[in-house]
This record gives sequence, structure tokens and C-alpha cells, in this order.
Amino acid sequence: MHNVSILKTDSEKIWLGELSSWDHYDAIVQWAIESSEKREGSKLPQILEDRRFVRLGESIVRLKDLG
Repeated sequence: MHNVSILKTDSEKIWLGELSSWDHYDAIVQWAIESSEKREGSKLPQILEDRRFVRLGESIVRLKDLG
């Protein structure tokens, strides 16, 4: 998977992949600002939720494909 970012919080790592537009990166910045202001994290915007995946060993599973 290309163009991957990891958003690390106190409780989890959020993997995002196939980031392909400035809107994705802007959403990451906005999420980070909101999360730091709330000090407990903020809900991931839908534009990023659609890019979320988990790693299971050598496999990658896109969460949007699960349900």
C-alpha cells in the first residue's frame, strides 16, 4: 500500500493508506489540531475513515471492506 500515515494517540495507532489528495492531508492536520485541543482524541473524519486499515502480520485489511 502506498502513501501511508500513522496517527498515534495515547491508546492506539490509526493506519491510513492510499492518501492521494490535499484534502486527505488537510483532514489529518485538522484532526490533529482538534485532538490536541480536546486532549482525548477526536472522531476521525469520514474522508480518513475510508482510508483506514489494519495490519495483521504481513496482511493488510481495509476496514471499509469489512462492513
